[in-house]
Amino acid sequence: MPLIEKTRATPRMRDTASLVERKVAAQVLYAALNVPDPARVAGRRVMVYDDVFTAGSSLNAVARRLKASGAEKVYGLTLARAQWR
Repeated sequence: MPLIEKTRATPRMRDTASLVERKVAAQVLYAALNVPDPARVAGRRVMVYDDVFTAGSSLNAVARRLKASGAEKVYGLTLARAQWR
């Protein structure tokens, strides 16, 4: 069973151009995330990884959902950073 799952398709962050579009996409992503068994994250420290860090919107949405489900702390790790435009 996954720790966190996305329950439906969401806009791709790389397809969003403006900060406003990214904020809206992050809100949609947050709403689409589900922690099936909150007891697995309650009081724990969780490491989330993402392949590319652009603005942090996706990682932030995942971290907020995990914290809302009881995670004590959420850390983010990315493999690459997108070039700023």
